[in-house]
Amino acid sequence: ILAQAAQRFAGSWPPPHVAPHAGARRAVSRAPAAMAAGDEHDDDRFNGEKIDHVVATRLHAIDNLEEVKQIYAKMRRRQQRGKSYHDGLQKKLAKLKADLDARTEEVERLKKTSGMELTKMNDDDSRAQSEKEARDKAQDERIRDVLSDVLYTKPATCDRELETVMISYVKDQLRYNLAFHVDSITKVKDLQAAACRYWDVATKDHMLLTWGGNKCQDELYVRECFKVGELAQLRLMQKRLEPREKPTDEEIKATQPRSQRKSKKRAEQAGFDSAGVANLQNQHTGYGEELSKLGGVYFLLKTTTAKPSEHCAKLKLHDLLVYLALAVFTFYTYQVQRPSSSDYWLRSAFEAEINKPGLGTTYLGTNTIDNESTDLNDNESGDLVGNDSEVTDSQPAVFDSFTVPKLTELRTLPDAWNWLEFTLPTIIFPVERVTGLSTHNLMLGYANIRVQSMAASGPFGTHCQHNNDLVKQLAAKGAVCYPIKVDQSVMETGDFLALKPYWDDVLSRQANKTSNTKLRGPTLPWKWADPVHNKEQHGIDSVNGDTQIFDASGFSVEYQMDAARSQLQLDQYRRDIQEFRRVGWISAHSRLVVVSFTAYNSHLDMWIANDIVFELLPADAVEAKYFIRLFRPNIFETKDELLLMYIDYIRLVFAFYIGIFVGMMERQHKIKNRKAGCWYHVTLHGIADLGIVVCVSIILILRQTALNGASTADTLLRAEDLTWTQGFWSYSSVATTYRNILALEGVLFTFVMLRLISFARLSRRVYLLWHAMGIALKHLAVIMLIFAPTVLAIMFIIHVAFGPYFREYSLVSSTLLQFFFMLEGDVDFQPLLQVDAVWTAVVVTFLYVVMYFVLLNIVVVVVVDANYVAHLTSGPGEKWSTVRRLKFFVPAPIVALVHALMPSRAPEGG
Repeated sequence: ILAQAAQRFAGSWPPPHVAPHAGARRAVSRAPAAMAAGDEHDDDRFNGEKIDHVVATRLHAIDNLEEVKQIYAKMRRRQQRGKSYHDGLQKKLAKLKADLDARTEEVERLKKTSGMELTKMNDDDSRAQSEKEARDKAQDERIRDVLSDVLYTKPATCDRELETVMISYVKDQLRYNLAFHVDSITKVKDLQAAACRYWDVATKDHMLLTWGGNKCQDELYVRECFKVGELAQLRLMQKRLEPREKPTDEEIKATQPRSQRKSKKRAEQAGFDSAGVANLQNQHTGYGEELSKLGGVYFLLKTTTAKPSEHCAKLKLHDLLVYLALAVFTFYTYQVQRPSSSDYWLRSAFEAEINKPGLGTTYLGTNTIDNESTDLNDNESGDLVGNDSEVTDSQPAVFDSFTVPKLTELRTLPDAWNWLEFTLPTIIFPVERVTGLSTHNLMLGYANIRVQSMAASGPFGTHCQHNNDLVKQLAAKGAVCYPIKVDQSVMETGDFLALKPYWDDVLSRQANKTSNTKLRGPTLPWKWADPVHNKEQHGIDSVNGDTQIFDASGFSVEYQMDAARSQLQLDQYRRDIQEFRRVGWISAHSRLVVVSFTAYNSHLDMWIANDIVFELLPADAVEAKYFIRLFRPNIFETKDELLLMYIDYIRLVFAFYIGIFVGMMERQHKIKNRKAGCWYHVTLHGIADLGIVVCVSIILILRQTALNGASTADTLLRAEDLTWTQGFWSYSSVATTYRNILALEGVLFTFVMLRLISFARLSRRVYLLWHAMGIALKHLAVIMLIFAPTVLAIMFIIHVAFGPYFREYSLVSSTLLQFFFMLEGDVDFQPLLQVDAVWTAVVVTFLYVVMYFVLLNIVVVVVVDANYVAHLTSGPGEKWSTVRRLKFFVPAPIVALVHALMPSRAPEGG
């Protein structure tokens, strides 16, 4: 057993798993020497022999147990010594490995540090190079600007006048100097003649030259021959009539014809003819006159290349983002508030109801009538007039029905009275009606009828303009001159006392009723109200008529629309109208009748302000029209509406930025290009910027003043007037403001989109088109001024010739509109031809010859010519590379941040 263990120990040395590191081989090689110290030598030998040899050769032959034990002990100690040695080597290897890892980490850290330092140096070098290039470019631009200012600036003239000029003349190889006194009007030919007379030489054979060798022309003033700071001295030189040297053979050969050999031989034989050349130089070819007949070539020769435009330098990314955000906000605001199709149908319903024919009745009489309740009036129509009590008939009354014309077809005062009596109550009063405006709309508060009349008293010829004497002669026949325009001086402002007893009686009869059942409002129809009172107490504003603008004054009567829900109340309203008609509340002296009422549609949350205007002309004619305006009295109540308010404030900030900073940059760009800075405001983008600032400011002011007052609930209470103290309130001005704000939103969006298009000038092609349109607009403005008198003349001819026959041509404004319809071909000339064939032929000839043929072709020529001018006079322009486009669309701080976060890779190496 011991022998087998000894053999096993001997075979396992050295341990097979020990693989020392290359760095530890020297330590392993020194191991036998270290093991030789002490008893290590005895453990390696047995009886003078190596223990390995003994175990390998004769261990099986040893019979002595003690010897085997000794060999086993030696092998055991040898194993322990090898194990301790192996552990020492492992510790040493671990220490060497840790040291190697530390050194490797240090090397990697040093490599990374050196790479970062190298990258930083490269970035610093590139940044310094970029800054140097930017400084060089800015310096070049400043140098170019200074040189441009110097080249294009007229040199300052010297304040001191030229008094003495020295003339030198060489004669017999001697130079003589002679001083001459000159003034501001002395010409070169006079000075030359005086010098030639002094030296007794022929004037035609001599000329005056400056010391720079420049010939002084005869018609020049002497003071114009010298440059700034040049010596005022001239030389009198003899002219050379013969050329200084003859042309060479090569020059003669180059000037000969190439096609004909005989001509070439004759030219070579003839040589140079100096007299012919001199004669050719003295001849006047007149090429200028010939070229002037060829417009394009002549213009091309005379046109100089303009200074290269630097418009790209003023187009900034932040400006583009500002205009883009302004466009988005404006589109959103307009899209939210614009009238939708439902608004159109709502207005159409009111229009159909107002402009419908009515059914009227005429009372013919009965056999028995209760005299205490009713009585017959004595007007010509025989209408029934009575009090508010019921009618007691023993026999049925007899009525005759007739048709009341549409509102737009009313032409006489009786038609207007019938419309007020029979058609109007079916519109504003919900009396047992299944269909109508009151079915889906709430009729708010009162309906107001306002009348303006002239004073009936006064001399007949007071208001005559040119026919005062004739009117006085015809005064016996009732001739009278009414005022053309109604104002406070001729208006009836006194109390209408004929109506006062009747109105006091009907008010006393409804005094015991509740406020919501009272048919008549608190306003007294017999009492005149001035414009200030109606504006402050009822919100009534002026009315635009065909003949004039009527103020807010007049006599008014009010009827509560929601109170008339029975036939009795409807009869009360008609009896009032009959009484008004009997006493002449609206008569031949009246000039304006306005019916106003307001409704609310809860389905669409829209208010409807209705104004029906009757304009009574002195020619016993009535012009009726209506205005239906949709609006919202308060647009800052819901969250969406508050968002619109915040958008308005943001747009105001953008408008201030455009007006201050963009305008300042544009004016500086004009000044830099040697133009006045104010010219920016007359350019297309300057007009757009000014329009943006003005539109945003006006929209914000109007919304905050007119549409940010009382809440919708308070407005409803004010319109209803439940206390019967305030009366009617007009919302026509609020509705007009609401409509104007929407129109301004469209104008603002047009200006913003036009300004966004100007940023497309970064493209060379778009810039040339933009520049061509600018040139064309300048020329077209002049052409429009030339043709404007002709167009105005033909418009006045149309107005004078056809105004008395057709309503469309009765006003100058409507004639202008019809003229544009004529240009579009939407007018039927057959009715005009029946009225006046001669003037119709003149108008048609003017339209097709002047407007279509002449003016249209002129516009085409101007636009084409402007396109050629823009392409010929504009330089090639600089090309934008991909890097420059990237720098334009990406801000510089972001580019620098990207370079800092993503540095370039350092070169690999030690």
